[in-house]
Amino acid sequence: LVSIGNKLGETSNLVDEKDRIELLQYLVSGQLLPGTTGNVTMFTDVGEHRRPNCESVIEAIYSPTLQEERASHPQLTLVAAVLQILRRHISTLRKEVASESIVIRLQRGKVGVASPELSAQIAAINPRTISWSNVLDYMMPEVFHSVARSCSAPEDTVHYGYSMNWSREVKGMYLQDYLISGASEEHIQELISKMEQSAVFWTRMLSLTWIRSPPITNVRNLFCWGMAFYLHEKWVHAFFHQTAGGVATHSISIIRESYFNPFARVNGTIHFTFSYDPTVRFKAAE
Repeated sequence: LVSIGNKLGETSNLVDEKDRIELLQYLVSGQLLPGTTGNVTMFTDVGEHRRPNCESVIEAIYSPTLQEERASHPQLTLVAAVLQILRRHISTLRKEVASESIVIRLQRGKVGVASPELSAQIAAINPRTISWSNVLDYMMPEVFHSVARSCSAPEDTVHYGYSMNWSREVKGMYLQDYLISGASEEHIQELISKMEQSAVFWTRMLSLTWIRSPPITNVRNLFCWGMAFYLHEKWVHAFFHQTAGGVATHSISIIRESYFNPFARVNGTIHFTFSYDPTVRFKAAE
């Protein structure tokens, strides 16, 4: 229990007792499916294999999607709604793979400036899209852009990924920045109050009647989420325009998670899609 203690507070956000109990059972056991037995691997590390102690499947579910599921099926508990969403997604993927609309080929390699051969292999496939996850957090921006360009087809390749560590590079994202800079206590309290009001607005806007309002979370997480609204574009500008050799503005689409997620570890993550082909343009989904 000590290893997942930082996640147990999530249960306090749920209004319904059954939701809290089922979520707690999942956090303790790591098992989404109901069962009557357990084993030692649920509660301890085995050899070199360590169970993540700060992750939850609920983090992977888009908040509005989860709300729509619960609104359409009010009889479902939180965990049951998550299961239903995951099963639907897995079923869709299974059908695509079975019909060979999607073909999966596994190849292990290390992409980087030291492995131009692998980058050339990827480019030779003429990739329509490339997913980087948060690989960009582990390279200097100029190195990442060089590698990403080398993996791209001559035209039309669209890249997408996200950054979790960007907030470390922008002053004002963390509460500690204001403490170090000597900001007054009144100013800090005013900022925290604004973030809390925004969180309340978020829960009411989505009609999240099954989550407490304002959500129960630590001040650092709430503050980071709120400041991301104001400061994330500054980092994106620096990441693309100062180090990418001039990516066209219309070839970048910022998709920032605008909803506070009390079940997430990080609420300042930026998701974006971009292309090094200046003829590629993005528009908002209809």
